[in-house]
Amino acid sequence: MTFNYNPPVSKLLTIPEYEGSYQYHTWPNYVALYDLTDEDVPELIRMAYDLDTFWNIPDEDDPATFAPLHAVRALGQLRHPSAIEPLLKLIVINDDEWGGSDYMAEAIPQAVGLLGAAALEPIRAFLADDENLVWPRVFIDSALEVIAEEDPTQRKTCA
Repeated sequence: MTFNYNPPVSKLLTIPEYEGSYQYHTWPNYVALYDLTDEDVPELIRMAYDLDTFWNIPDEDDPATFAPLHAVRALGQLRHPSAIEPLLKLIVINDDEWGGSDYMAEAIPQAVGLLGAAALEPIRAFLADDENLVWPRVFIDSALEVIAEEDPTQRKTCA
């Protein structure tokens, strides 16, 4: 299967899933390891949204199947506010359109949480929107825990 991603984002196609890396503090440092910058945010969002392509890779052992997951994690680590809305929409797509991935359901809220205080209002709006399905709202609620853990000055705000 051929993928059309520019370097350095294309490097994420070669990374297998890391055992024990489900919590954001144990994720590889994508920014440092793969020389990712804010300029890569649009390409990372495109990769994160390309779920159908990756979900349909014939060889389930192909590391590229995990590329959207790595893109989501990298977006969180870059902490660029332009990733907030796309990640919030992605949690709905993950749940609604193709049945969902447990990996993504855990990674997306953590990535949103890493975006910090800038994500608070969008998270609140997402949680209050009855148009969003229940499970995406339940998962996104955990982003508040990450914000509070990463920035103790936001703990009261996140409660």
